[in-house]
Amino acid sequence: MIRQLFECSVGHQVEKFVKSGTSRVKCSECGEKAEILWQADRSFHSHMKEAVLVFKMPDGSFSFPGKNTALTPAGAERLELRKVGEVRKVLKEYNKREESKERKKEQTYMVHAQQQQDERRATLHHLMGQETDPTARQLYRHDIERAKYEEAPKYREFFWEAGE
Repeated sequence: MIRQLFECSVGHQVEKFVKSGTSRVKCSECGEKAEILWQADRSFHSHMKEAVLVFKMPDGSFSFPGKNTALTPAGAERLELRKVGEVRKVLKEYNKREESKERKKEQTYMVHAQQQQDERRATLHHLMGQETDPTARQLYRHDIERAKYEEAPKYREFFWEAGE
């Protein structure tokens, strides 16, 4: 049995002793499925030689200065992460926020792309309707089928190579 911390989609955190390999449990507060937030093993509790410095900005975004001697920006919260588990927790929050931003960008892109596609197809239909040559009409049909946009690339999760 090992001690693990789980978090459900609502945000409740539940700490339980479970069998090794257990990845989900039922949240004791709301009944939703909760996934592993961290696993208590030696690497989690071990202190790193140097702290990882992260600034949490007032808007909730993160800044990674690259040096532990960096000055804290005005209004930012200085996080000196000294345990592997702390770094993983911040990275999870960072990835969740960035993925949400990318999803919004993708939705905006798809709305715009759909509008362009509809306009292009309408133009091609109009031109095809005015054409008398059967070969030209066939080319317009072919262009109408090709006038489709692909989805934008998906967000790729950031991870901490040194900690993996």
